Amino acid sequence: MNARTSTDAARWFAGAAAARSTESPVALAAGARWDAVKMPVGLVHAAVGGTNCHVASAVMGQRLDGPVIHDAGRYYYALVAAGTVETWRSPLAVVLGRGSWVVTPRPGVAHASGLHWCVPVRSPGHLCNAVAVAELLADGQRALGEHGSAREGAYRDLVGHTATCATCRAGVSCPTSAHLGRAWREAR
Repeated sequence: MNARTSTDAARWFAGAAAARSTESPVALAAGARWDAVKMPVGLVHAAVGGTNCHVASAVMGQRLDGPVIHDAGRYYYALVAAGTVETWRSPLAVVLGRGSWVVTPRPGVAHASGLHWCVPVRSPGHLCNAVAVAELLADGQRALGEHGSAREGAYRDLVGHTATCATCRAGVSCPTSAHLGRAWREAR
């Protein structure tokens, strides 16, 4: 990808050049140009076979073929077509659409600690395939093991809460989701 394509992709993604005038992460509204599938880090790591950022980047770059943000230690956000929130059926992740905000790293921040691009935006309009995202999550669930375990129950509680909580749907962790997230991590 050349510098021009990278700049065009960043402008398209942000919706306006002014939205990226800062070097800091920026909260961008989901639902107009893209939606974001908020994927738990443990489920993604189980699906890709490890916790190494380079491995996750390579596997998701190939399988999802679109941009992915990593909020290190918390979530991955696969950027999918706007409107996916209306058709998403997987109980394994929440889709953030209209009315939701996603904190995004500045273009070019990859493989860093904290918020970074696991798979960068390559070109305007090039997004992850939502079906491939759901398949990746299902692979992660299978890798984690048996249904009905305490781990699965804790995970279902967390996903159920984040799917209905207005604060969580806006991309911000509320105290309840923090508590449920700790319970899920402890059950693993």
